[in-house]
Parts: sequence; C-alpha cells; structure tokens
Amino acid sequence: TAVLPEDYDPRIRSWYQEAVAAGDYTIARPYIYASIKALGITGAIPVYHPDGEFVGILGIDILLDSLTNLIEHLKIQKQGKAILINEEGEIIVDQFAEALKYSTELKQFTLKEPQELILSKEGSFIGEIEDEKMYFAYKRNNITGWILIIALPYNAIMAGANKTIGVIAVIDMLLMIMVIVVIGMLSSRIIIKPLKDIIGVMQRLENGEQKARVVVKSRDEFAVLGRQFNRLVDIIEEYA
Repeated sequence: TAVLPEDYDPRIRSWYQEAVAAGDYTIARPYIYASIKALGITGAIPVYHPDGEFVGILGIDILLDSLTNLIEHLKIQKQGKAILINEEGEIIVDQFAEALKYSTELKQFTLKEPQELILSKEGSFIGEIEDEKMYFAYKRNNITGWILIIALPYNAIMAGANKTIGVIAVIDMLLMIMVIVVIGMLSSRIIIKPLKDIIGVMQRLENGEQKARVVVKSRDEFAVLGRQFNRLVDIIEEYA
C-alpha cells in the first residue's frame, strides 16, 4: 500500500514546480515516488479559480511498470521490439531488457546520441543489440518529447530480398516510412490519447462543467486510472 510520509509537501516536488513554471500541462521527468520506492511519471496541470486565482496543481501518477505493461501488449511484426526514451536519453521502456518490478534506476540509451534523435525528430539507423544486427526506426512525439523506437532484426526484414545496392536502398527507404507511420500511430494510441482525454476532462472541470467525467472504454492501466479519477471527482463533488 502506498503511504505518503507525514511531512510530505507536494509544492517542493519537481512535478509540481514544473507545472507551475510552465503554466500548462506537463509530464515530469521520471522520479522515485515519495509513497512507494518505484520510478514513475506525473502528468500535472495547473488549476485556477474562475476569477483567475491559482488554486494548485492536479497531478496523475503513472508507474513506469504500467507503461511497460502497455508496451508489452504490442504485437510488432518480424520479431520487432519497442524502446521508449525521454529527452534526456533515459530509457523509459525497453522490451529487450528483463522487466524489473518497481525499478528505481534509469539506464541511458547508448546506441545513438539522444540529441541527434531529438533534432532529427524521425528517421532510422542500423545498430547491434546483443551481437544481432538490428534496423531501428524512430519518431519523436511533439507533446511529450519522448522518442519511440522500433527495432527489427535486420536479417528478418531483408530475407528474400534481392540484395543489390539499389533494391536495398529502396527497401530501406520504404521500411523507414512505413515503420515511422506505425510508430506515430502506436505512440498516439497507447500513451498520448489516453492522457489527453483525461487532461480534457480536467480542463472541462476547471471551466465549471461539474458533470465531466473520463469515458472508460479499454481494460488497461489507463482505464484503471480513468475510473480512479472519476471516483476522486465524485468524492470532491460530494464534499463541495
């Protein structure tokens, strides 16, 4: 059971201060929660009184372990796997690594300079993981700044191809375009859209729409989050 320490003050936490400074919705860099020794992120948005006075910050916590579970449900063709990194090059999710329950350390992505990935926004490269040649395609999400990378075994995607230089170049270009499109769809579906839906309800509540609630359709971790959010809003409305 998650329990906050008696002297807990959210106003000194990084997620709170970042949201105050931005004056808008933010996703905090992964950190160790005060209530449980595990890494997670917090989506936070400032809340204001109708007269414009600042009230506080509303935050939603998501364990990195929950994001890992979401990624694990992806069925990537050709034995492909996904890696999710943040703007600092820290690995948020890695299907190549053995999942560690309640991990408290983040590893750096070392196959490519993170700043290069951020600047180019999308693209592809070839590298090796555990001595296996891999084809990597990546795309940066403009909202979170995170980069979703799909890795495919090079031999698997080139099997049966006529390996002349011209054909390889065409296949490489087509693969890059196709995988980047898929990455954008996956990134939006599994991470961005659920968060944006919850944020939208927050903003509707902030504007006085007291009956606004999150519509829960899936059965994943975001569905649990949506139900708990609705329950919290119901409790607040009862005491209002």
